[in-house]
This record gives sequence, C-alpha cells and structure tokens, in this order.
Amino acid sequence: MTASPAHGILHRVPTGMQTLAAARAYYAEAGSLAAPVTATALDKPVGQWLANVPKDGGLGKDPERAARRAAQLAGIHPYWRPAWPVDP
Repeated sequence: MTASPAHGILHRVPTGMQTLAAARAYYAEAGSLAAPVTATALDKPVGQWLANVPKDGGLGKDPERAARRAAQLAGIHPYWRPAWPVDP
C-alpha cells in the first residue's frame, strides 16, 4: 500500500496487467497519461500508480522488467512520463 500524502489516504496499488489495463483505459478516456494522483480507471488508482512509476524502482527493481514496463507504457502513449508536474 502507498499513502497519498496530499490526502492521507492509503491505496492498494495494483501491479502487472491490471495497472496497464487501467492505464490504457485512462488514456482512452483522457487522451493522456498525465493523470492526477486521484485518477482512477477500471476501479484502480491509476493516478497514484503513474505518480509512483517515475520514482527510483517505480517500475520494479529488476531492470529488464522495468524496461519492459516502460516500453509497454510508451506503447500506450510516448509521453507517459511528463516532465511537468501533473498535480498542483
């Protein structure tokens, strides 16, 4: 679980195929993966997950798996990792 510092809410952050499916669903609806931390898709906290993935180890500690996950996110949208802050 991760805590959302702005909201003090605990989230169970899903992994694997569920998170990618949620990211695809969010992108289909919003046209971007620059999701606010509170965003959900398919009843998953996709915004929290997308906020965590740019952090060290956010895509996994295994470098090959992390590279594979980054490629999968880039397949959804090439700018999945915005250089600007998403939340105010």
